Amino acid sequence: MPETDQQPNAEAIAHRRRIRKELIQALAAASVLQDADGWSLFLQELSLTLGSGVPAVGHSSFHVRVIKVVNHCSRRADGMRSIAESVNLLDPESTDTAAILRCVDEWHVVDLFADVDVLWLREELQVLRATTGDLHRWAIEIRMTEQPGYCTTAWQLFASLAGENASEGVLPCLRFLERIPPLLSAAAGARLRELLATLSNRWELADYRAEHPAESAVPAAPADMAYLIIQFDKYGGDGDSYLVSHWRQWATVWQPVRGEDRRVLESDLEATVVEIVAEAERRWAEHMGPVTIEFILPDPLLDLPVEEFRRELQSVEATPLAIKYPVYVRSLNRLRSTEWHRVWRNRWQRRATARVADHVVHCAADGSGAVQVEASLGGGAVVMMLSEPPQLGSAGERQLLAGLRAGLPAVLWHRRTYPRPQRCETVTSMIRDALLGSGLAELPIHVAELRKRAWGEDPAQRHYHVGNGIVILWDDPDRLPDRAAAGPITGEARG
Repeated sequence: MPETDQQPNAEAIAHRRRIRKELIQALAAASVLQDADGWSLFLQELSLTLGSGVPAVGHSSFHVRVIKVVNHCSRRADGMRSIAESVNLLDPESTDTAAILRCVDEWHVVDLFADVDVLWLREELQVLRATTGDLHRWAIEIRMTEQPGYCTTAWQLFASLAGENASEGVLPCLRFLERIPPLLSAAAGARLRELLATLSNRWELADYRAEHPAESAVPAAPADMAYLIIQFDKYGGDGDSYLVSHWRQWATVWQPVRGEDRRVLESDLEATVVEIVAEAERRWAEHMGPVTIEFILPDPLLDLPVEEFRRELQSVEATPLAIKYPVYVRSLNRLRSTEWHRVWRNRWQRRATARVADHVVHCAADGSGAVQVEASLGGGAVVMMLSEPPQLGSAGERQLLAGLRAGLPAVLWHRRTYPRPQRCETVTSMIRDALLGSGLAELPIHVAELRKRAWGEDPAQRHYHVGNGIVILWDDPDRLPDRAAAGPITGEARG
């Protein structure tokens, strides 16, 4: 951990004065603090956050009272952070609050780096946009959550990380800076590397990195994973209402960010999904790349045609999700049945090594039940085609249960009845195409393309296209949304 008792240099002192002045101005301008109730609530929250009362600020002018609060908090190690947290609680996501948060972040930079000159970086990093691309991805990977919405430049990202504690032995802000040099000019990149070497020696990070090379290495950046995960779960004993949860994922490692839960009636599931998709698209407006939507469903809803849920319901040209996104379903039952996870992981590993010559597909016989399916499943099978949809009380439901218990990561079915050779040939052909490409990971994409071709048909012919009504359950055991990070539930079931 870095020392915090360094004496600031003259430039840092001047910078701190500027930040203090800007913070006072931002607080004085914040509309939420203008009325008596807002100011009183702010002082209450600030006292709770600090763990001690704020000294009486008297009945002087509002501007003077703000100065007294800032002066008091500036003498506390956690004072400025407490100001930011208190205002953010009262008025989140406002431009007034964003200005205050940025000031507090910069205060942390000066506090942390004391007599080390890092302020020259401000001019270099302020011109680098951080709402998309590598900078955005790095910040998510380091922070393990989405970046704050008020951070739009690399400098603002760096400053926001400066207030966070060390993880994996190294401060998050330094881990961020270590990735920056290639984005700068040659001279600025060299100067930043010198700065990092100085900090590494001063904070004795070189010894730590020598002992933990894997933690300190900067991995090559793979392609982003972009997912919108939407989960339906029965709400209590009410048979007609559901808790709809969702997670957003746009990063190179699996660390989804949970959104607000919603309690809705079954009849409102489609409208709720439309709201969630629109919200995610607004958050991802500056990103580029494909997005996959996956639905985690209780087994009775696995045949719900979620890929046909329409976007922009109020439009006269509302279109199904399947036209724009690859859509697949996952079993909520299996995610929660940890006694099935070992065999699930075994089959998933088999999926990664499958070859064209391998027997990876099991096509369930018409009318076969769970025992028959499990007895006939080969050890190398990773995909199963059901003989019929898994509706309540059907053979398809029993076959699906067998496939989930046996750990099959991929299960397909069709909502229309097809002769066994035809449905098996369709799946086997897609599997062959996937294995000739990048492997079975491509299977959901092949299903998505088949659906799009069906929707591209003349409406009179669409019903007969094999892509109309095909469903894929695609389950990765390494991607389990974190139930512990629950967000607040908004709304009651809507009638």
